[in-house]
Amino acid sequence: MEIQPLISIYHSPDADDMLMFWALKQELVSAGNYCFQWGIEDTQTLNQRALSGQGDIIAVSAALLRGIRDRYEMMRVGASVGRNYGPALVALKPLQITELQDAKIAVPGEHTTAALILNKALHIHGIYRFQTITVPIVPFTGVYEALESKRVDAALLIHEGQFSYQEHGLHEVLNLGTWWHQATKLPIPLGVNAIRKKLPEYVKDELTDILRNSMEYGLNNLDQALPELMRWNTERGSSCNTEKALREYISRYVNADSLDLKDDVIEALYNLLT
Repeated sequence: MEIQPLISIYHSPDADDMLMFWALKQELVSAGNYCFQWGIEDTQTLNQRALSGQGDIIAVSAALLRGIRDRYEMMRVGASVGRNYGPALVALKPLQITELQDAKIAVPGEHTTAALILNKALHIHGIYRFQTITVPIVPFTGVYEALESKRVDAALLIHEGQFSYQEHGLHEVLNLGTWWHQATKLPIPLGVNAIRKKLPEYVKDELTDILRNSMEYGLNNLDQALPELMRWNTERGSSCNTEKALREYISRYVNADSLDLKDDVIEALYNLLT
């Protein structure tokens, strides 16, 4: 009996990643000749895992691609792209970005795309003295507690946090996706899937097709997937816990850009990483 190759896949607990891999996990699409081992971790942990070379396929921040290029290459499927929207920099009170000199700012991880673009935005606005403090997005309440306790002056929200900060009385200082679009006229590539370079080319091609099939099935059968996504989000305390909010979030980050990278996304990646 032929032994099926075991492929390890690591992704975030956020609804976009969960939907992308949902059909494959539920055996609703073919796994081909492969077996899969799954891991679910926060963005910062995923980036650290990729830097250590752990995982065959791993969801990472687009900003990390340069740092892992010796071991991984980017897949053309699974990207989360913001088109004139993206991570939100928020504060307890209304602030202008020019007021953030010497500020302490919570970020979801030092290697995240959001943190990289925040640095670019602050520098363009003449803000060079600031301190970033990593506050993981799990649990979601952590960043709100950091703001309320005055441990930080502002916080950078990614994933579902972008949709709920107003419920906590917070004010947007800057939407990085909008800023990036105005500055570059390009979308903002936030997260991508990376695949281990040393895998044979035919294996990488087959895995790309399998993941694309999973994503297409999830998008075409969202009503079927929603109950499980809702249950998962509720159990982990996600603020994106209504069907309306979940549908909006998914429409933003699981779409045609996730099925195949567009030319303007490639251009944006080049702009981001140079």
